[in-house]
Amino acid sequence: MSKIHAADLDRVATYAAELPNAWLLCRELGHNWGPHSARVIDGGGFDRVLRCRRCPTRRHQVLDAYGRIVSNTYDYPEGYQMPAGQGRITGDGRGVLRVASIRHDIAAADERAAKRRAVPAKPARPARTARSGR
Repeated sequence: MSKIHAADLDRVATYAAELPNAWLLCRELGHNWGPHSARVIDGGGFDRVLRCRRCPTRRHQVLDAYGRIVSNTYDYPEGYQMPAGQGRITGDGRGVLRVASIRHDIAAADERAAKRRAVPAKPARPARTARSGR
C-alpha cells in the first residue's frame, strides 16, 4: 500500500490565497450539491448530474434501479485542484484551508462594516406633534 503524499503547507497557503472565496468554502466545507439533470438508463438505473451551488463543480452519478450509487465522477473547474504533483491536502493542510477561509470571512465582515460606517446618516425626521382639539 502506498503512502499518501501530503501537500506542503506553504504551498497549500499560497494555493488558498489564490482561490475565489466560494471555491475556498467548497474546499473547506465541502460542496453544496443541488440537482441539475437526471435520466433513466438501460436496466432501470439512473444517470444524474449534481451541480455545486457555490462553485462550477459538477458531480456525475450512476445509480442502480434501487438508488444505490454505482459510481461518482467529478468535473472540477480549471484551478480548483492543487497543481498536479504537489500532493494531497490532508490533515494540517485542511487546517490551512480553514484558517484562510475564516480570515477571508473576517476581512469581508470588516469591509462591510467599514462601508456601513462610511455611508452618511439619513437626516432625522422631524418629531411628530400631537394635534390638539381633534
